[in-house]
Amino acid sequence: AESTNPKATRITQEEELERLKNVFNYIKNKKYKYFKPILSIDTYHYETAKVAIENGFELLNDVSGLEDEKFIDLLKANKNINYCLMHSLSVPPRKDLVLDKDCDAIVEIEKWLNKKLDIFDKNNISLDRIIFDPGFGFGKDCYQSIKILREIEKFHKYGIKILIRHSRKSFIKKYDEDASEKRAFESLGITLSIANKVDIIRTHTPLESQEALLIY
Repeated sequence: AESTNPKATRITQEEELERLKNVFNYIKNKKYKYFKPILSIDTYHYETAKVAIENGFELLNDVSGLEDEKFIDLLKANKNINYCLMHSLSVPPRKDLVLDKDCDAIVEIEKWLNKKLDIFDKNNISLDRIIFDPGFGFGKDCYQSIKILREIEKFHKYGIKILIRHSRKSFIKKYDEDASEKRAFESLGITLSIANKVDIIRTHTPLESQEALLIY
């Protein structure tokens, strides 16, 4: 319900719940004929996440990277819920709050990740329930994003699932200055290059990506 575009402004928890009200009502009353898909709620507000779980959502996607540690309480109380932890320095991303351009982005993210995983460990939350997203566009320049893509396998040592959301990201322009605004083919090219290195790929073109991966 809230955009994470750099030009967007944060909204209150009350505004977010109001925007999602009809969605929650629909999902709660939805009759599934064959199977119920896994539903993910993209929020960093505790109360929104709580209401989402009550209405059938099973994955919490927190772009703030556990800014609010009350999310831990939700994971303790709901053993069937998984949690996506994204690395970010600010939400929405700010141009004045980024990793130092001369730093090793992988090393800096690992420092952050170790601290976050300690929180889960201390609360006896299995890492099987944690999905890690390095957060392209959130506090990283295009070269750091490319480095993360090239070295994404380094995060496997933590025993957590890895999610990549590279689709249509602006850093693709550094590969191809003539890329269209949607950057569809370039995104698909990256998908093919990392599919065997990560667990989950977030894309704007799931059907096309699936077909390309099958033939690949």
